[in-house]
Amino acid sequence: MTHPLKPFKSIFDPAKPRRGTVFVLGTALIIAGFSLMGPSSKADESGGISDPPLLAECADLPAASHLYNKLRDRHIKMAQRELNLTRSREALDKKSAELARQIEELRTLRAEVDRRLNDWSQKSDASHQAQITNLVGVMSEVPSAGAARILLELDESLAVDVLRNCEKSRAGEILSSLPPNRAAAYATALAKVKP
Repeated sequence: MTHPLKPFKSIFDPAKPRRGTVFVLGTALIIAGFSLMGPSSKADESGGISDPPLLAECADLPAASHLYNKLRDRHIKMAQRELNLTRSREALDKKSAELARQIEELRTLRAEVDRRLNDWSQKSDASHQAQITNLVGVMSEVPSAGAARILLELDESLAVDVLRNCEKSRAGEILSSLPPNRAAAYATALAKVKP
């Protein structure tokens, strides 16, 4: 019959007590180190790195001390990474807040620009309509040949708007006094539906 601890014989071999002891102590130190690293591995309130856990008094063997040094170095590196990540996250949060503020400023600015453009457009439309009304009044007092000469001097779109606002019979008289090519262009423009 085989001994139940035979696979572990080399660990607990009485001829090699030091090796088994180092293994057991090393395992205990690793478990104790990880349990100590849990809450104490975080950065302290001042933003610095906390001290690594202390070496257990019973672990005075060179192998246990070497293992402890490795764990301590790993603890310090992890705490440093955590501190760097915290600082990066804080910087990103600040940049995110700044971007949100700038986006809000741009939205406000855009609303103001849209409002001013709308006001300007309305004023421009009102001014254009007042100009057309004045020209229609003038055209009603001038004979159709004189009105035709005035329209030839105007911008085509303005001339068409004036004809559109005249009475139909008056617009027809003015068109008949225009040169045929211009009368055809104005009539074509008048036939289009104004947006």
